[in-house]
Amino acid sequence: MKDGDTACCICGRPLKNPISVERGIGPECAAKYSLFNFNKSREAEMGQPFSKTPQYSYHFVEIEGLKVAVVIDRSDGGACPSVTNAIEMVAEELGVDKIVYRDTEGHWDFWSTNDGFRPLGEKGHTTKDMDRALELAEERYLAKDLFNT
Repeated sequence: MKDGDTACCICGRPLKNPISVERGIGPECAAKYSLFNFNKSREAEMGQPFSKTPQYSYHFVEIEGLKVAVVIDRSDGGACPSVTNAIEMVAEELGVDKIVYRDTEGHWDFWSTNDGFRPLGEKGHTTKDMDRALELAEERYLAKDLFNT
């Protein structure tokens, strides 16, 4: 990639379309994961110089019978809080108590009301792959046998 190019936050391929560049995700990945359900606060505050709520896109998945939000942080590093810093607000807005999310640095993490923040990675490194993050969240934090012990 050349300087100034933007890559898809899911697959890493270069983005050229202005809409894809703004979103940070190419059309194939957006369609594959049914992304771009923007939070209402983001829509209401588009164009405002400062937002009190994080900007993010999301979709829902079911893992082990549990509704989990998959969130991609769209905060720009200054004009609004990050998903990490406003995770309880995001959870309340989406009506969930478990979130797998991509932070502003591109790393995937897990959060739940019961357990707080948990990393999603292997061998001391966080993952930047959404599919792997969902697998790790299921294995480590959402497996049914964890709830039955």
